Amino acid sequence: MRYFEGIKTIEDLKQKYKKFVKELHPDLNKEKDTTKEFVEMKKQYEEKFKQVKNTFINSQGEYYEKENEETPEEYAEIIEKLIIIEGLTIEIIGSWIWVTGNTKDNKDYLKELGFKYSSNKKAWYFHTGAYRKRSKKKHTLSEIREMFDNTKIKEQTQLTMS
Repeated sequence: MRYFEGIKTIEDLKQKYKKFVKELHPDLNKEKDTTKEFVEMKKQYEEKFKQVKNTFINSQGEYYEKENEETPEEYAEIIEKLIIIEGLTIEIIGSWIWVTGNTKDNKDYLKELGFKYSSNKKAWYFHTGAYRKRSKKKHTLSEIREMFDNTKIKEQTQLTMS
């Protein structure tokens, strides 16, 4: 199976990867061994990542190129570790990962993974590479969701990390 056909941007790739992790991660599939499919999907993800890692889409739907130092392993590792934690809501907004929900019990773990806390948004975020703010305006998390494509993972109930 070709998991990432038709993907043109890094944001789309990340969203699709998250979907397949949710479906194929061996820890989330107790009734069926999905290890082989999961390994193949990760291999295809890494190949596609190299092709689209510098391609993004803006809020007007226009494609643009931007240097991106992120590696496919960084993003994959974080999603795989977060997806099995109970009570978190994980959102991919543009090329950023935002986490809300039961974060208080998991704050040390989130810090370990490289997340930072935004007190005005009451959410944890992860982003690789340099960030250059374009204006002095502060956006709410809702406004950021409107400006960029976003995908939300509902609360998970598999394992608890304390």
